[in-house]
Amino acid sequence: MRQTQLWLFLCSKPLVERFGESFFRNLPTCPAVYLMCGPGEGVLYVGKAKNLRKRLCSYRTANPDKLSRRIFRLLHRVTRIEWDECAS
Repeated sequence: MRQTQLWLFLCSKPLVERFGESFFRNLPTCPAVYLMCGPGEGVLYVGKAKNLRKRLCSYRTANPDKLSRRIFRLLHRVTRIEWDECAS
């Protein structure tokens, strides 16, 4: 049985608050490689997606019950998202 924990991060949608809803609506639906960057650390995470919009929208809600601690912390540190569209 999983116990409920008190989380220090109260924001459940850190990327939406940082980038806005329009950012997610305007993402391309093509395959891409994306980089999540932090304020001073540079690149925090590199990922690939067949559908960039669908993949990044999956990170919109930072639910600690569904995400690993590593991804949960990552979403609260991201300040910039960059991507390069690919053929496949």
